[in-house]
Amino acid sequence: MTDFESADALLASVRVEAELPSADERRALRLALKLSQADVARALGVNPKTVGGWESGREPTGEVRAKRAPPTCPT
Repeated sequence: MTDFESADALLASVRVEAELPSADERRALRLALKLSQADVARALGVNPKTVGGWESGREPTGEVRAKRAPPTCPT
């Protein structure tokens, strides 16, 4: 394992996932900003159907979750 891989593994072990807004809040926020599902999808590099899934209760994962989540402060 390289030093970089070791550092990445250490960071992954202590990373806290930010809590995301509920599906209803996600939709309300998007609509309040007058954005379409396609607008959000383009900004995040996903399919508009994916955004629809998030607004129906499916949770984003991986890098997309990190983009979608509000910033967190380390504890």
